[in-house]
Order: sequence, then structure tokens, then C-alpha cells
Amino acid sequence: MRRPLSRIGFLIVIIAFSTAVAIAAGRSQLAPPILTMLHLSACDLPCWNSITPGITPLTAIDAALHNAYPAPRYSVQDLSNSSIAGQYILISDHVSGAQLHLFVYSEKASPLVGSIYVGIISNAATGGHLYTGNLIPHSGTPEGVGVHFSEVQAEPTLYYRDRGTLVFFRNRTGWSEPLRLSTHTEIAGFRVWDADSVIEPPKYDWQGFGRYASIR
Repeated sequence: MRRPLSRIGFLIVIIAFSTAVAIAAGRSQLAPPILTMLHLSACDLPCWNSITPGITPLTAIDAALHNAYPAPRYSVQDLSNSSIAGQYILISDHVSGAQLHLFVYSEKASPLVGSIYVGIISNAATGGHLYTGNLIPHSGTPEGVGVHFSEVQAEPTLYYRDRGTLVFFRNRTGWSEPLRLSTHTEIAGFRVWDADSVIEPPKYDWQGFGRYASIR
């Protein structure tokens, strides 16, 4: 009797171990709350949450956002004031704690949305981090990588020229260092224009993750 019982015990251990591994793997593949909150599958870029630059009236933004982010789970607060160019809206998820800040811009005297910037409020405790490895499976392969320069720093940017979209990163590098992107490069936000608008062409073709060139 001992041998069959020992086999049963061994099987139980194997099953328990396999279950634990499966649960851990499932958890590791769960989308971060901020990615779920972005609703990137709701419509194709440059449309975002039923808001399309060059097409959507400014007066339709409030209804579109409240439809995408219904109460009581979400709150949509218009925090616009005279010191901010455009309309500033804070969107909060009261379940996960994740937050987005949305800036809506328009051409002077135009009744239509000109462009939108969706910024991610980074917070590790609420899953408020988004990385290129999370984004690209949803948004597809970018056309190229650009660089925004300041006096001492450079900021990599992904270009989706055919969809009027730029993706900005939180990390920066010295202007004489090589430019690198990895699956764990953190995204600060993205900006969407009318797809027919002219967007600065990429400085480097997209060749996957890794080193692109010295940006000196």
C-alpha cells in the first residue's frame, strides 16, 4: 500500500506545482491596469475612444469620455484654466487607482479637435506604468524612431506616421550617448493628430528593440 500512496502523493505535488506555475504565468501576462484603461482596441488610431482629430467636434468630447469611462468606477474631471493651452481633463480609475491626463487642442477658431495628448500618470502601486512591450502588440509596428532634443538630453519617440501618432517616453539620455529602446522602456504618453497632417519623419527606421545610433 505504501508504494501506491507514495505515487499518489507525488502526483499531488506535481499537480500543485503545475497549478502554481500556471497561476504565476497567468499573472505575469495580465495587462497592466493603465493599458486596459487606455482602450486602445476601441477604435483604430488616430481615433481614440471615439475621438478623432480633424473630425470630432469639441462639443462631443464630454459625452465620448463619459461613455468610455462611466461612473462610479471612473471620474472625468475638467481641470481647464486660463494658464493651460487647450482643454485639460483628468481621468481616474477608482478601482485600480490608475490615472490619465488628457490635453485636447484645436486650431484657432476651429470647432473640431485638432490633436489630443494622452499622458500616463506613473504610479507603481496602481499599475500606472506602460512599456513598449505592452504597447506594440496593440498598436502595431511603428514606422520609425525619432528623437526630441534639449540642450543636454534627448527623448526617443515612436512614429506611426500613417496613423498620425507619436509615442513619447519617460526616460531620457545624454545627447552624446547611443539611443536605445527595449521592451521595458517606459511610455509617458502619446499624441494623436489628424492622419492627413504632416508629422516630422522618423530619424531612424524601426528595426526592433536595441541600439539605433549615436545621437551626437
